[in-house]
Amino acid sequence: MHTPTLPHVTLARVSLPEVDLHGVTDRAGEVGAMVTDAWSTSVDKAQDIAAAALDAIDDIPDKAIALAGAVIPALRPPRRRSRRPLLLLAAALASFVLVAWFLRRRRSVTTEPFPVPGEVLSEADVSAVS
Repeated sequence: MHTPTLPHVTLARVSLPEVDLHGVTDRAGEVGAMVTDAWSTSVDKAQDIAAAALDAIDDIPDKAIALAGAVIPALRPPRRRSRRPLLLLAAALASFVLVAWFLRRRRSVTTEPFPVPGEVLSEADVSAVS
């Protein structure tokens, strides 16, 4: 078997810059301190936000009840005035007029100025008629 061979390639020589190891560790320490400060600040902020949210959540049922108490009566249709008292008043007035008319008619029928046949008149009735 024949093994292929690659042509010879020469690579350019690259030199790496010299890095001060002591400076890198100082920078790493500063970055670590910044990350630690950011972490503790974010934890404090998260706790503050959680406490504020808990207070807000505790107040939600009371606020919802107060809001519902204010809104529900406004959503109800306005009460219409009942016609029953007017109808009762009209019925009472009509019955009063009817009774008055009946009594007046009855009074005029019972006090006739002429004698009724078959009725025995007393002397007071006879003298009143004459």
